Amino acid sequence: MTVGVNRNDPRFDTLKRGHNARFPSSDADAADRILLCSSHDETAQALRKVVAAGLRPTVRSGGHCYEDFVSNNPHGAIIDLSLCNTVDRDGENGPYRVAPGAVLGDVYLELYKRYDLTLPAGSCYMVGAGGHISGGGYGFLSRLHGLTSDWITGVDILTVDSKGNVIERRVDKDHDPDLLRACRGAGNGNFGIITSFRFDKLPPAPREVAQANLIFDWATMMEDRFTQMLTTYGDYWEGRGKDPDTWGLFTLLDITPAKRGHFGLYIQYCQPDGTAKDLSVLEEFLNRFAAFQPMLLQAHGSLISRQGPSIAGRKIPKGQEGLNNAHEIAVRPALDVTIGGGGSGSPTRGKYKSSYMKRSFTPAEASTIYRFYNSDQITAQNSVLSVDSYGGAINRPELTHQTSIAQRSSIMKLQWQCYWPDASGDQIHLEQLDKFYTDLYTGSHVDAPEHNVRGGTQIHQLPLDLFIGDAVVADLRDKLPAKAITAKDLEKSVGKDIRKGDRLLLRTDHNNTYDGGSEKWMKDSPYLTIDATMWCIEKGIVIVGYDFYHGNDEPGSPRVFHNSRTLSEHGVITMPYLKNLDRIDKQRFTLIGLPLKLIDAEASPIRAVALL
Repeated sequence: MTVGVNRNDPRFDTLKRGHNARFPSSDADAADRILLCSSHDETAQALRKVVAAGLRPTVRSGGHCYEDFVSNNPHGAIIDLSLCNTVDRDGENGPYRVAPGAVLGDVYLELYKRYDLTLPAGSCYMVGAGGHISGGGYGFLSRLHGLTSDWITGVDILTVDSKGNVIERRVDKDHDPDLLRACRGAGNGNFGIITSFRFDKLPPAPREVAQANLIFDWATMMEDRFTQMLTTYGDYWEGRGKDPDTWGLFTLLDITPAKRGHFGLYIQYCQPDGTAKDLSVLEEFLNRFAAFQPMLLQAHGSLISRQGPSIAGRKIPKGQEGLNNAHEIAVRPALDVTIGGGGSGSPTRGKYKSSYMKRSFTPAEASTIYRFYNSDQITAQNSVLSVDSYGGAINRPELTHQTSIAQRSSIMKLQWQCYWPDASGDQIHLEQLDKFYTDLYTGSHVDAPEHNVRGGTQIHQLPLDLFIGDAVVADLRDKLPAKAITAKDLEKSVGKDIRKGDRLLLRTDHNNTYDGGSEKWMKDSPYLTIDATMWCIEKGIVIVGYDFYHGNDEPGSPRVFHNSRTLSEHGVITMPYLKNLDRIDKQRFTLIGLPLKLIDAEASPIRAVALL
């Protein structure tokens, strides 16, 4: 029977919120009722009542939603599926079923004990299956077996039609296949309430995994050394980590404040056969970090340095047995590793951000991270940046059209996590974390005329179609360092291709060496001559994009930033700090570089995309 909890119930104050204590933001933002359902039928009945009453339903399984998508529901109803938590099989030979309220730790135990199977899902024991799986379901075994959503072959789902009728559906490849695809990665309550995930088959549970921890001393980690360490890590996943023999390798780099003294890299490895008998891949990875002199973290938690020992009965690559690596490898039963140490802790206030990377870190990105965690900002002291390995089996291109995972081509997953005790810390933590995230990823941007011309057009006043359209690239790589780009250069490069209304991107590849904007880097940037600036205006170009510092002028210019100001005065938009222009292999293409609609702003970050 469905359990109803309203504002007069003593349980309401506890059940109105999830794991992030920031939400509901206020008592007025809270739902008026919580309905706890333990079965498909109860959920269908509860949804019908909520819809009939004209209330907005939000759905909760484990309560780990990072933002306010569930708990902030003024006068609405939360349908809580935490009691709908079975893990079983549909008949003797039917599909395996996982209900949305089952927490991952229990899912692992049930699948292992009953069927000797597992899911490539997350590491936190108390996370509910519903939101986790429908959003992708990523974890320690995902590089080896793909995402959890890759294994879904059907769902039981409740949808609501335009007339308010609740429709009970069993969706699979033969029934509403588009809806099935949507639920395999873009679910999270977007399309209906999933009451059961169905899997025709699941990967076998591994027998054992090998574990290691590398601990790096902040005291010896100067900025250049940190940059080398971080790019070594990223380069592995961009290169060697794509090879199938490495897919059993999972890593988690937790970058924590320098005031804590150290930060760590957790490594886990399992071969495709479910064993850890051959440690060649693991040792090869560990040896890449020997130059950074990691410390050894022993079971009791003390830090020492020593050489990494071989493991009796395990294959260690010849020539690597005696390398000076501070690591110790432990081989443990896989189930112990899977369910151990993954608790969520008590609800607390937090802010989270995520990003996915397709390439390794740039020196500028590494520098930004280093400076943040070596600062005195309170947010730096209360946060961790987790850099997870991604890719492997997740990157299989054949799954692109079967699922709705937008990040499938990524090689790393980054997670920002910041925690503080009470509401008084909300503003500063949110602002500082947002600035850190923006500093890390904002280089490419657009400047509206207001940036250089007082009273000029602002970002929100510019039409969006200006930022979508035909573009050409001028190859000017011979203009490094610090050489002039003249009208003659532009005419030679793109004169026969340029058309009125085009967007012109200037390629020098100088941004490939971007170091955070040092004085030397800016001085080494090329510059437009006055006649080149006028050439752009006369040709009717609407946007000029740069992959170099755009503030340099030719000697003797009549004013500072003369060229940028001249373009702005003629209504030409500038788009500085572009990257990857070397990857555009067509002379003409479609550029998309949409700004944020920032009111009374002269500039905006963008994500520039070339459609080839």
